Amino acid sequence: MSKDAASTVNDIAREMARVPERLEDARQALDDWTADIEKIVKKNPVRSVVGAFALGYVVARLGRYL
Repeated sequence: MSKDAASTVNDIAREMARVPERLEDARQALDDWTADIEKIVKKNPVRSVVGAFALGYVVARLGRYL
């Protein structure tokens, strides 16, 4: 195997070793985002429902054209 190929394989192996750490970071970010959304919904339930309806309406309208 050439030096370039061995270097590439080593780079890929190093990045794959970092995948669990990156997944944990992503999971933590999602948990934080979910907690923030829950706080907003509890603080403004009616506004949240209206906003969700409006967002759904816009997405549905855009979906018609795609």
